Amino acid sequence: MHDVDDFESSLIEMSDFEICYESRYLRRLIRPPVAWLINNLCPKFKAPCFCISMGASGVSRSFPYMFFSKGNILYLFDAWPDTFDLIRQIVRSYNIKILFISSKDSAERLQALIPGISVIWCPEGIRDKSYKASDYQMKDIDILQLGRKYDLWHERVVHKLYESGITYLYEKVKGEVIFNGIITHCIPYLI
Repeated sequence: MHDVDDFESSLIEMSDFEICYESRYLRRLIRPPVAWLINNLCPKFKAPCFCISMGASGVSRSFPYMFFSKGNILYLFDAWPDTFDLIRQIVRSYNIKILFISSKDSAERLQALIPGISVIWCPEGIRDKSYKASDYQMKDIDILQLGRKYDLWHERVVHKLYESGITYLYEKVKGEVIFNGIITHCIPYLI
């Protein structure tokens, strides 16, 4: 959710957006079929709502705001192929007219699967004000395993990288934070 919060903060800096937060209790009850029914009962009189979600299951965070508008916008960080049917239901149930997707391949596939809306690839980014690059000579990490670790690849290369003197930084314990906050210089992480 830190990515969502950071993205929302960036949008607020650019314009006078209002961030809408849902009831955590209602979130569990509102699934696409229920949302579709509620949506058809609600009058449409509000400006479009912009919802940012880490995945299709978090779209209910826009409840009830999206039901009162016709041209809503949704940004999904994670749109995996196994959720495409759910995403299609969400688009219909929440009046989505513009769908931003962080993955180019998923955006292209979803555009073909969901006619009548605009599906736009919008890659993840950084806040340039807080990003600080170090000189190349100061960098001491050769390979950084960021995000979900691909265990099969990891097991095949970890010892070869170590033997070659390559610094490979990865999550040694599941859930361990590799970088805590903004770090300007990292000590080599020994395997």
